[in-house]
Amino acid sequence: MVWMVALLGVGVAALMLFSLTAGAAGLGAALAARLLFVLILVFAATPWLAPPEPRLDPSALPSGLLG
Repeated sequence: MVWMVALLGVGVAALMLFSLTAGAAGLGAALAARLLFVLILVFAATPWLAPPEPRLDPSALPSGLLG
């Protein structure tokens, strides 16, 4: 996950740098915006990537439930 975010960030920066040096700032900004949108989607999806809660084991119930 971290590698994907890092590579997308480097890609956005490189795309903007190379498009500015080539004189195609409009095209570079349009393409970088698409990469940036994917980067925002990755950050938005991270809360759903948490591991699931462990299942309840009937033989090891918490003491508060037995009282």
